[in-house]
Amino acid sequence: MKTEANEGKAFLARFIPLFFLPFALIHLIDLTAVAQAVATAEQTLLNSLGYQTALQGTLLSVDGTAFKIAADCTGLVSIIMLSALLWSTPLKEEKRLRTLAIFAPFLLAFNILRLLLTLTTGTVFGPIALEIIHALLWFVDAGVVLFIWANASK
Repeated sequence: MKTEANEGKAFLARFIPLFFLPFALIHLIDLTAVAQAVATAEQTLLNSLGYQTALQGTLLSVDGTAFKIAADCTGLVSIIMLSALLWSTPLKEEKRLRTLAIFAPFLLAFNILRLLLTLTTGTVFGPIALEIIHALLWFVDAGVVLFIWANASK
């Protein structure tokens, strides 16, 4: 007999490795090219907003304040989380793939906007505001992923 507790345990047994293995992998492999692409996109947006920027590799300077664009800044964590949630849930493969194909690009674009807001906040208001908005927007990011998953799971 299936119980909610057993279903929850089964979900976690699938979700934990599906999330944490790719999450660890993006910190072990060289994603410099991806981080540089994100940094370049951010530089373009910041320049269009009137900020003075300089980019050297993944180090982005905005009005004299330096920011390191790391693997966690690329949007891949959100895609990994959505993938892990979708493949931990009993859904048809077609629905999983369709949801991921539609929302992975959305999450990458959303990440660019999230990072833009984080960088401008840090530049204008300083490091304390940066840390606050950074943490807050990670929760927003996770909420967006959970919203997508919840709607796909219906």
